[in-house]
Amino acid sequence: MSPTTAEVVPVRIRPLTGVRKFGIRGVRASAWAVIGAACAQIVTAGFGLFALERLPVGEASSLDAHRMLGYASEVVGVVLVVLLIVGRPSGRAVGAGLGLFLAMLVQPVLQKHGTGIPLLGALHAANALVMIALAWVTVRAVKRQLDEVASVEASSALFAASGR
Repeated sequence: MSPTTAEVVPVRIRPLTGVRKFGIRGVRASAWAVIGAACAQIVTAGFGLFALERLPVGEASSLDAHRMLGYASEVVGVVLVVLLIVGRPSGRAVGAGLGLFLAMLVQPVLQKHGTGIPLLGALHAANALVMIALAWVTVRAVKRQLDEVASVEASSALFAASGR
């Protein structure tokens, strides 16, 4: 009978420095901001499409709120990448965070070319759902890492308090 992997390879989780904790918590906050902005964009896009009868279509149109939220989301994406560098979270969080950033970079391209190629316009909406999913994976991965670190720090404090 062979031993399990956990028995063969001991896992050692080191406490995080204050800067890394700040970065990891910032990654989580940025991912939540993307989820909130994406949901708000879905609402504003729906409002804009159903308000077309009353407002003009063009540069100043009913989709202005949707566009502005999109531009703000791009700024959050850049902040997310900086915080990924500062916090150096787990590999899963980095992968999901970078995937989210790439999906955010593709979003305006799909929107711009969606008027000429309807399939790209449809992918613009589908990509928004991908962004929400990747942001959720990022939040969960970072939460898992923070929970593990908090557990190790708590057990280290108990061990130190026991006087051993």
